[in-house]
Amino acid sequence: MGKKLVIPTSLFFNCISLTTVVFPLGLSAINQTAFYNCSKLTSVSIYNNSDEFFVYASAFERCTSLQTVYFEYQPRSLDNYSFASCTSLETVSITKSISSGVLLTGAFENCTSLTHFPFSDYILYSVFPRAFYNCPLSKTIDFRSTISLDLSSYAFASPIIETLDFRALNLTHLTIINTTFRDCPNIKCAMGHDQAEDILKSVFDEDIVNGKHCPGNAFPLPLLLGLVIGGSVLVIIIVVVVVVFVMKKKKKLVQNEMAMSKPLISEPNLPNT
Repeated sequence: MGKKLVIPTSLFFNCISLTTVVFPLGLSAINQTAFYNCSKLTSVSIYNNSDEFFVYASAFERCTSLQTVYFEYQPRSLDNYSFASCTSLETVSITKSISSGVLLTGAFENCTSLTHFPFSDYILYSVFPRAFYNCPLSKTIDFRSTISLDLSSYAFASPIIETLDFRALNLTHLTIINTTFRDCPNIKCAMGHDQAEDILKSVFDEDIVNGKHCPGNAFPLPLLLGLVIGGSVLVIIIVVVVVVFVMKKKKKLVQNEMAMSKPLISEPNLPNT
């Protein structure tokens, strides 16, 4: 077996002038604090990385100009604070998910611009405390690629999140605790089937779990307006038809009454000449 390709610990630690990095193909790990506080680094793109790829503790912590992160293969682990306090980070993306991954404590904590994370493609196994704390993320978090999932305390803290989707077809295990989403005050919907639904009901109010605010359950406003407008038009048409019918009926009655009240005048018989 060939030697694994690894970026050593603290290799670019505090290199505040570093703006660009070309990562080698076949990379298997980025060791702890390798790019810590590289405050001018703007993007990270890692192609053809190993499917056993790890980003270790604080590897990119405090890279405050970092905006995008791309992995061809989903990492097996993003370690403690690996991208913490990357305050300009907006998007994390992947192309392939082969095996489940772990997001350890504070992996993206205080990434206050992070609005795009590939939850729907990421095969998550565990999300540790504060992994996404103070990350805005998006209105809907979709965990439907997950098979087994543990969500720890205060893993999320965002006023943006409104809907959680746990309708994974192959979900075999789900753990959520009362504090996992405690600092997400605007969650209106949590969707799940079977076991997931029961677990969600132990954490959220019942009107949130598969409730009226969930997509498909609420009566669509455009449809409601259409029915109201359509119903109003139908009522008007019916009223007009009835009025016309009544007026015609009344007119016919008047004509009949006039005909019956008209005196009969017979012509006189003239003598034959």
